[in-house]
Amino acid sequence: MPTGIYIRTEEHKRKTGLVHKGCKPWNTGKQWSLEVKNKLRQANLNKMLSEETKRKISESNKGKHTMTEEHKIKFGYANKGRKHSLETRQKISIFSKGRKHSEAAKLKISSASKTHWQNPEYAQKILTSLHKLPTKPEIYLTNFLNIHFQNQFKYVGDGQVIIAGKNPDFINVNGKKQIIEYDETYWHKDKNKQIDRANLFKQFGFSTLSLNENDLKDENKLKKKIGEFNARYVK
Repeated sequence: MPTGIYIRTEEHKRKTGLVHKGCKPWNTGKQWSLEVKNKLRQANLNKMLSEETKRKISESNKGKHTMTEEHKIKFGYANKGRKHSLETRQKISIFSKGRKHSEAAKLKISSASKTHWQNPEYAQKILTSLHKLPTKPEIYLTNFLNIHFQNQFKYVGDGQVIIAGKNPDFINVNGKKQIIEYDETYWHKDKNKQIDRANLFKQFGFSTLSLNENDLKDENKLKKKIGEFNARYVK
């Protein structure tokens, strides 16, 4: 073994742990000065960890940082209303610039997101926090429906109704399981997206009418289209 290199045995690690058990870290309660923080930041700025070191750190931290529900609630209250300063946002932007997630990471993020959105409470909370407001066409449709189809459809696109993680635009409130979806012409070109949403709602017994901005140009045709759709009795 090269001179100056000492590798601790598992027994040594165990004994060291027992000796230090209950001892407070030397820096508990210590307040770093801005100068010291800057020095530490500069010292670690370009420090590169080997893949082996990253793996060891990952394994040692695995399961340690799982927050309980109580902890999540407290953490949420503690950070409620707090915002990053402009300087911090710029630093985060610079740090994240050019960084890309691996394909495996993308799949994990996508899977986790889909799971979260299946929870109606989570979906409604996110949409409510975004203060989602109806667009001008949706406002037009709301007024149109109120005039020609009173007490039939209601705008719920602000997160009031969540079905399997999806938020429909309008829903029938008079006993029929019917949904009206509005898409801009640009998005309307994605027929697969519309079909997928309609099929998803269909699994829960809802029939869907998809409209786009072209449908809004002729009130008579729009009234006829919605009338024919509304005339279908769906339990």
